[in-house]
Amino acid sequence: MSKAVSIEKNNINELPDPNDPAVIEATEHYFDDIHRANPNITREQWRNYYAPYIYAIQQLKKEKNAVILAHNYMIPPITMCVSDVTGDSLELGRATEREDVQKADIIVSATVRFMAQTTRTMARPDQKVLLPTTGGGCSLAESITPEDVLKIKAANPGLPVMAYANTYVDVRALVDALFTSSNAVDMAIQAAEDWNTDKVIMVPDKYLAENTQDRLNELYEAGKLKRKIEVLTHPGSCEVHERYSREDVQELRAMNPGIVILAHPECPREVLEESDFSGSTSAMIKYVEDQRPEKVALMTECSQGSNIAAANKDMTIVSSTCQMCPHMKEVTIEGIYDALVNERQEITIEGDELHKALTPLTAMQEMMAKRAAAS
Repeated sequence: MSKAVSIEKNNINELPDPNDPAVIEATEHYFDDIHRANPNITREQWRNYYAPYIYAIQQLKKEKNAVILAHNYMIPPITMCVSDVTGDSLELGRATEREDVQKADIIVSATVRFMAQTTRTMARPDQKVLLPTTGGGCSLAESITPEDVLKIKAANPGLPVMAYANTYVDVRALVDALFTSSNAVDMAIQAAEDWNTDKVIMVPDKYLAENTQDRLNELYEAGKLKRKIEVLTHPGSCEVHERYSREDVQELRAMNPGIVILAHPECPREVLEESDFSGSTSAMIKYVEDQRPEKVALMTECSQGSNIAAANKDMTIVSSTCQMCPHMKEVTIEGIYDALVNERQEITIEGDELHKALTPLTAMQEMMAKRAAAS
């Protein structure tokens, strides 16, 4: 750890003294919410460890005209204390359109690599995009390669091929459009209409594809779709969400009468069948804000529950089945500090690949605009 001194304009690479009144004033008010999310954090740990980093990051953002985009799976000290925008992958992609983000010289993507690549794709060419870890992988993104996409296209000529946003740019550069967990159903419907087909290909998450298929079938049977749509996919999955099972949900209900269980659509179909609600991380947050259940369990990454607990004093978050993403957890408060001080781990995409990766992202935006206009 760096020598503890107060941060000055020309001394921004040293951590401040945790007893500096400016540090205490800027960080102490966060403690109660953070402690609610993680009761294991003591006030002493907060003041001596987290507070200096948070204060330093806040000052560095001002000094370097930087903003921080954080996924909902980041820990509360990141999402609540240093992030400028917190959301799911779709919201973080849209964040580059915000005025404060557009005016920034540096964007720190507190996410994993594929999300940072989305930010790099959408940011201004002169903005620097930093990923505060040397890793930032993703089991789902790594489950499909450009060669896989080429084989899928060769075997299914004329069908629209769409990639989940949870993929790397070399895969995205070969597909017709992107989709997210928030808009998968709408994108399948619009693709079927735009390509005049009853089959669409959505890669690589087999569980998200299955759950999208179930929702499409429900809409068709209810007379809300013009045609029955079949979803073809690829055998990919998320190492976090695929661990959840029907038995996990049943056990939670048996041990917690009246509990409301929310599941991410990357979970197996059986988990969604047993749950009360399924949606993206942001959809889960909106659900608890609107419905205000007293007791909640979330079938998704651990920190999602921690962030909801921190923001909702009247809610009990049950996390006995919590699964942690090792890749998301590579991003730490120290890593963000280091990225800002040294401006390293910059995300770069070559010009031709950048152009090709932007095409399906733009296609998604245009297709969603059509859906919005039609609704």
